[in-house]
Amino acid sequence: MLLLPADPQKAAKALGAINVLRRSFGTLVHDGDGFLAFSRNASFTRDPRFAAAVKRVLDPNAPDRRWALHILTWALESTRSVPGGVVFVGGDPREFAFLLAAEPESLAARPIRVFLDREEFGADDTQTTPIDWRTFSTLDRDRVLQEAPRQIAMLVAGAPKARSELSVLEALFDRLEPGALLIIQDFGAAQFTKRHVDFVNALRGRGVVAMEIATTQGLAIWR
Repeated sequence: MLLLPADPQKAAKALGAINVLRRSFGTLVHDGDGFLAFSRNASFTRDPRFAAAVKRVLDPNAPDRRWALHILTWALESTRSVPGGVVFVGGDPREFAFLLAAEPESLAARPIRVFLDREEFGADDTQTTPIDWRTFSTLDRDRVLQEAPRQIAMLVAGAPKARSELSVLEALFDRLEPGALLIIQDFGAAQFTKRHVDFVNALRGRGVVAMEIATTQGLAIWR
């Protein structure tokens, strides 16, 4: 899906630029997650379970997030041998719902907890999204520390928009096991600029460096 400008002249220019890219790089296979991908096999998109989970959970009219979701499934599989649970803090709970649909076996034996800013994710969405909401708690620091697993193998965090949210994540960093993966959603997005330095410094204080990847996610391996 390509979102073109409403203005006809600007839309024509955008299509012209895309056609130039096609001639140079081949078939466009992805146009979401903040980047365009040409001539990639993208075989994960044809995996029946992946495709079914995307269809079941995600809005077909929303921006294409399949590549970012693929990163989450990879991270989940990569942390199978790391002791601890899976924790989501902030962000869009549909991404967690996708993991439940795509990788039920990988999640079945792990402690799971999702902490959500209910004000950010509206009541209408909570009614229409196919999620077992008993898995969820509010994004409150004391509640997070009380309910999160003592050992964490995979932590998926929405980019913190305030210092209070960053303090919640910092408290969870101490529970990450060696070899655990930290995925920061929207780590490289423009709207995260104000808190980016604080977040990077919080990680560096623990000897960890996050890498920004093409999907705008940040990836760090805990040591």
